Amino acid sequence: MFSSRVLIALLSITCIQVTYGGGKLEVKFVRYVNPGGAGDNGNCCDGFSICFSSCDHEFTLCIDDVSGPDSVSSCKYGVKRSGEISEANTIDFTNKVGNLDNPMVFSFNNWPGAVKIKVDVWDLDDSSSHDFVDFLSRLFASSPSPDVSSAQWYDFQLKKRTT
Repeated sequence: MFSSRVLIALLSITCIQVTYGGGKLEVKFVRYVNPGGAGDNGNCCDGFSICFSSCDHEFTLCIDDVSGPDSVSSCKYGVKRSGEISEANTIDFTNKVGNLDNPMVFSFNNWPGAVKIKVDVWDLDDSSSHDFVDFLSRLFASSPSPDVSSAQWYDFQLKKRTT
């Protein structure tokens, strides 16, 4: 059995355990920072040039094939959506990411050797028009370990405009 863990300290990713055959990948969010509380367009999440409140972030975590597109439209190995995390431009995660358990677990029948970890970040508004904040991704590869007790932790950061 393969067991793999990844810790995201936003998004810093840590922890992979791998065993032969099936197994799991665990992704743990540690911290997220959106400097200035802005969307991808440079405008404040709530307001335009004057920011009157912090963003209401929602994270979509997608685990895909390494050749998958740079979007969460394809998530071959699974997708999880956090729901709204209100009024926070810096988030230190504990055992929850919105409504999700942290770490988030993805099961595999056969570990492919590498996956693309993708995180889509939006600011949720009261209206139906939400603001795109950022898209973060990284390829992750790990070799199987013979048993769960020899699992490896990997700590890394996903960064573009936000971290």
